[in-house]
Amino acid sequence: MSLEKTVKDSLHVGDLLRALRRKKRLTLIELGKKIGYSPAHICKVENGQEDAGDEMLKKLAKYHDVSYLDLCNIWAWAKKK
Repeated sequence: MSLEKTVKDSLHVGDLLRALRRKKRLTLIELGKKIGYSPAHICKVENGQEDAGDEMLKKLAKYHDVSYLDLCNIWAWAKKK
């Protein structure tokens, strides 16, 4: 699944982040261990209750092998909606 297709199918950026995580068949706990964030924080980001922040977006982009710039642009666009 391309990042572009995932974005088109997503209602908000949390959906995108969840879709990227699920694509790799990871639980919140597993992703948290890999990127150094708590499962609770990742869950809140996916649900739109908290912002990811630059450092988390960098780690997510690197882990999911997507462009950090694309992820930031999507994040900024989604926050404006």
